[in-house]
Amino acid sequence: MAYVDGPPPPNSPALEHVGKGLGLGFEDASNENWTRSKEAGLLDASIMEKKDRQALLEKISRLEGEVSLRLYSVRIRKGVDSSL
Repeated sequence: MAYVDGPPPPNSPALEHVGKGLGLGFEDASNENWTRSKEAGLLDASIMEKKDRQALLEKISRLEGEVSLRLYSVRIRKGVDSSL
């Protein structure tokens, strides 16, 4: 992603007045969240792709297990000997 090394995105003009003068520190929280996301690798395309691949592999493995279990169950119901 192009934003990894760049500054955080600009605040929405519609929300600029929120928290100003109230001492709530919304600007600091926004920058802190941006920094945390960057440090966690949530903005790095290669890390996101790696996480996506891992999630897909886990799902495939789970589905293969379910298919094997269902096929085994069908063989038992039909009386097919699975040792053949």
